[in-house]
Amino acid sequence: MTLDYSNNNLTRQLIVMGNGFDLQCGMPTRYQDFFDYRFGISLQYKINKYLESNSDARTEFYETLFQKLYSYLTITVGPKQIIRTSSSINTTEEKLKIISKTQSLTKKYLLQIKNQITNNIKDPQLQKNFFIEWETISSITYSKWDTIFLLANCFLSEDSIIQWNDVENIILKIVSIILLDNKKVSSDDLTSDLTFKSNSSKRYFIFGVRNCFNESKNKVAIAMLNQLRIFEENFADYINKIRAESPNRYYRPSFELLTNLMHVQKENILDVLSFNYSLDKGCLDGF
Repeated sequence: MTLDYSNNNLTRQLIVMGNGFDLQCGMPTRYQDFFDYRFGISLQYKINKYLESNSDARTEFYETLFQKLYSYLTITVGPKQIIRTSSSINTTEEKLKIISKTQSLTKKYLLQIKNQITNNIKDPQLQKNFFIEWETISSITYSKWDTIFLLANCFLSEDSIIQWNDVENIILKIVSIILLDNKKVSSDDLTSDLTFKSNSSKRYFIFGVRNCFNESKNKVAIAMLNQLRIFEENFADYINKIRAESPNRYYRPSFELLTNLMHVQKENILDVLSFNYSLDKGCLDGF
């Protein structure tokens, strides 16, 4: 049908959808939700609930991470403790250990969860469900950006303008630090809107970031992009997982919310500009 735009009764509506749409529908699609799942924290919450434990899984995970990384990044020289620097590390292999260190810490945490499931979960069906979730989490491909966000969590202050789980802005900062840090643009300028727990925390963070991406100048941008693709694929898998696990919980509320936003009459035009994670074109076609 050809629409007559000269008709004064014809209206056109634009709906812009972001992650707030998913959140309104009760979906856990924040990056914080993803990190809780990705590192096993949400599974630990479930175990704590079954065991009637009041422990805060998220707080315990990140406090332990901070203690381990702080200890790793500090070198004791005589009576003093100094931060690791490029000059205090002799080989490329040593520089790259910041990646393996954070990865081993997350693996150790997941192993502790596995032991709890084996030894403390007495309900057979619940134990099976927990093992399935544990195996899925354990199979997630680790990316260097995981280390970046863990470093940011450890060393950024709670009152920082940009928080550690503000993924897009953290990515922008890291790319700037790696690609623009030189005599004309200092790391102080590049991190001006990041607030750290202390001066030493800032040095730890910058050191860790540079050692995550220490490829040559003509290769580092590609390396960051390739690792970002892994991170984004992991996030997409998480979104698909929670959507597939509870389709009725999501599709019906999303359909109701979308129809409530529409003001569609017979010959009106509806445009949807979507930055939304879950409600893709296939879903809209179904509606």
